[in-house]
Amino acid sequence: MLALPAPIVLHPGFVKTATKTLQLNLFAAHPDILFLGRPAPAPELDAAIKRIAYEDSTRYRAEEVAAVLQRYLERAPRRRVIVLSNENFALYEATDRGVVAERLHRLAPEARVLFTIRRQEEVLVGWYLQKLRKYFRGGHYLSFPEWLRIKFKEPHRSILADLDYSGTILRYVELFGRERVEVLPFELLKAEPHLFAARLAAWLGVEAEGVRELLARPAQNPSRTTLYIAFHRTLGRLLPARLAFKLGVRLVARLPGRRPELRLDPATRSWLRAHCAAGNRRLAEIFDLDLGRFGYVLAESHECGEG
Repeated sequence: MLALPAPIVLHPGFVKTATKTLQLNLFAAHPDILFLGRPAPAPELDAAIKRIAYEDSTRYRAEEVAAVLQRYLERAPRRRVIVLSNENFALYEATDRGVVAERLHRLAPEARVLFTIRRQEEVLVGWYLQKLRKYFRGGHYLSFPEWLRIKFKEPHRSILADLDYSGTILRYVELFGRERVEVLPFELLKAEPHLFAARLAAWLGVEAEGVRELLARPAQNPSRTTLYIAFHRTLGRLLPARLAFKLGVRLVARLPGRRPELRLDPATRSWLRAHCAAGNRRLAEIFDLDLGRFGYVLAESHECGEG
């Protein structure tokens, strides 16, 4: 267990739910927040945080990770709140989301926990558009339907495994208690940024005005645009892969453009309902969230069972 100089908030950020924007625009920039996350302020600290997410339990040593964090906290400038934020804590690539939750609880059992969520359909599209950069770097392109077909071959080893947020969030509720877990929809940030900032500031324990100002900055890690995709599918094919990638990232990706309109096929929508609707309903009821307002797929109450 850590001896903390200030309250700590854990943010196991689900991907494509404004995680990078919160990390870079808010957590790393707010004068009252000591930010531990990506990018970690020290190599030793970065390695320790990665161990929490990735290291196999046969090698993981909680006391070693705690010692690294403790040394950093003792040297770090004092703040009103500490925020440990890493999207890999809740990513399918982690060793096990439940194991990660237990490791974080052992480190800081009195922590408050923050989750942001987003409509699963939007996360799926956003993750595909983000991964296009990797595909273009390798000199090839996958259409959205092709990409989905590949992911559905092993859904438990892809972003599909992360889309039922309830499994991960309710594990934190079991460990930390309901009163120590907060869930904020990404859509609230877009629809009512002042309300989102106020609720986030209250949870962090900092002034709302500073949070509002920092969240008004341009979003980090935006989706690839139609122009970016068109460049790689046309001119990019005529250039060496490395050169095309550099031009795409340094020039084309920075130009204004719109996000492609990608639609999910009926089979994918049916799968999302089967796997996410009951969990969305549970989160809506437990955290008093109006997810229906934002278009989340929701099961009827009687479909959720006793769990």
